[in-house]
Amino acid sequence: LGDAAHPTLPFMAQGAVMALEDAWVLADALDKVDTVETGLASYQTRRRPRAARVIDAASKNARNYHLSPGPLRFAAHTALRLGSTFAPSLAMKKFDWIYKHDVTRA
Repeated sequence: LGDAAHPTLPFMAQGAVMALEDAWVLADALDKVDTVETGLASYQTRRRPRAARVIDAASKNARNYHLSPGPLRFAAHTALRLGSTFAPSLAMKKFDWIYKHDVTRA
């Protein structure tokens, strides 16, 4: 579960929560079927899209956080500072898909 099932870079800080989500989905999947194999297949089908999206977001954050010094880095970091200062809720809205996800309803 978690990083053991879908390792990712630490740039979304979601390892622990992904493990908790995995545990919920795995328990739910195993509870609804007669065989472990069927439950594991259901778990994989249900978790793969979200895990892939978190992995992709972490990879993008890694690239953004480690831009080489220069105009692109200056522009990106300035945009982050301005966004978090003047419109923090708008800046965070792009992460609603991760922070407002309710695995018990998915």
